[in-house]
Formats: sequence, C-alpha cells, structure tokens
Amino acid sequence: MSDLEPLRLLVRGAVGALERSRQRIDDLNVYPVPDGDTGTNMLLTVENEEQARERLDKGAEAVRTALEMADVFSQLRAAAGAPAP
Repeated sequence: MSDLEPLRLLVRGAVGALERSRQRIDDLNVYPVPDGDTGTNMLLTVENEEQARERLDKGAEAVRTALEMADVFSQLRAAAGAPAP
C-alpha cells in the first residue's frame, strides 16, 4: 500500500458520505444565505479534488515511464559506443 492510499480511502469515504447526506445538508443550509446548496457544493468540491488527484497520478505515471525510456535509450547508446548526449 502506498503512503497515499489511506488518504485515497478517506477521500472516497468522504465522497460517499456527502453523496448520501447532500440533500439533508442542503435542507439545513441557512448561513450565510439560505440558498440550499451547501451539501451540493461540498460534494462537488470533494469530487473535483478526487478527480484532480487521479489526473496527477496518471501524469506521474507518464513521467516515470518517460524517465525509464530515457534511461533505456541512454543504456542502448552506451552499449553501442555512442557518446552520452
């Protein structure tokens, strides 16, 4: 389990709890104005964070792959006797 896995589990749990409670929170909303969308806004915020984290994870994996490919290319060049770039 990665160091981030506990955080991922926490965020998933928060999303689930907000999904289940959104309407109840919306109905309770009276501050600062009784616009009835606090639960919805909270859910959208947490969902957006989760989606952003997933995009960052995919980007980090792409960077790792690119670095691995660069390392292999460098090793191939060295094995062929080519000078390092």
